[in-house]
Amino acid sequence: MNVRNIKIEEIFSGGGDIQYRLPIFQRTYVWEERHWKELLADVMAIYSNYPEAKTEHFMGAIVVMRDEHDGSTGMKVNKIVDGQQRLITISLLLCALINTIHCEPKQANKIKKYLVNSDEEDNDEAYFKIVPIDKYGDRDTYFSILCGRPFENAESKIADAYTYFKKRILSEDRSEKLNVDRLFRCIIECMAFVNITLEKNDQPYKIFESLNAKGKPLTQADLVQNYIAMRLPTDRQ
Repeated sequence: MNVRNIKIEEIFSGGGDIQYRLPIFQRTYVWEERHWKELLADVMAIYSNYPEAKTEHFMGAIVVMRDEHDGSTGMKVNKIVDGQQRLITISLLLCALINTIHCEPKQANKIKKYLVNSDEEDNDEAYFKIVPIDKYGDRDTYFSILCGRPFENAESKIADAYTYFKKRILSEDRSEKLNVDRLFRCIIECMAFVNITLEKNDQPYKIFESLNAKGKPLTQADLVQNYIAMRLPTDRQ
């Protein structure tokens, strides 16, 4: 097991090709308004003093299992054992930032490199840096948002999160004109995780369970499901 401090910029490979996949046994996106509100408040507090004070904000842990490189694309692929709620939320915040009235095309392209692998086709899963699970419309909704397509799945909280961030950013912009590049830089440079990369002999279930004391509580069904699935070969999960 390898443990180290990591910033958003490095997680998304500085705009280079990388992908994080959610195993099929993971739960859906479950964060709610209180989580989004707290995250945005933390970001805006950093923004108010950036760049004079580059305050590091600890986001928690992200646990990944290192996969082989994708044979068809050559990109590095990781499976997210824990941290999907934080990573998806940060990516939705960045996507909402692209749609502010002061985001120029050049700046929008710079931000989008942290959300998609631009060398891939947008109708291919390889195009997206995060691939949510295909339950309750999470995956389709997330892909639609990042591609600027209509999204109408009422079951997925991903749509609610994106809509919340878009409204709040536009509201902040009306009260005090936002500097898009400054806000983008403080997100990728100041939001930090403890990155835990697991090797073959590590026990992902025990780490997953111990790290979930914060955030949206896991149900007993979540824990039992993950306990069983993590012990199965990938093709049986």
